[in-house]
Amino acid sequence: LARLGLATDRDTFSVPVDLGASIITGVSANVSRDMRYDPSVTVLGQIGAELTEELGRECPIFDVVEGCRISGETDEKVASLWDNLLNVASYKALNEYKSAREGG
Repeated sequence: LARLGLATDRDTFSVPVDLGASIITGVSANVSRDMRYDPSVTVLGQIGAELTEELGRECPIFDVVEGCRISGETDEKVASLWDNLLNVASYKALNEYKSAREGG
């Protein structure tokens, strides 16, 4: 796969690591939608990295085979799946943290 504007470090770690910009969604909780924040934000704070700017509401997903935006229906399904995955990851991380703090 070729990627524009992205370098990959294949020597430092046992797996390839992409270097460059990343998009992190869900940097804050959305109580009205019962969404927890992305746990990546915690990791960024722990390593001293900074978030630089918001993209806003528009962040379309493209079908790389067809070369066009995906349908609104598919976009909603992807967004819902992503939100659910973030919620599960955040919930598990919090429970593991609490368990470790309690000595369990």
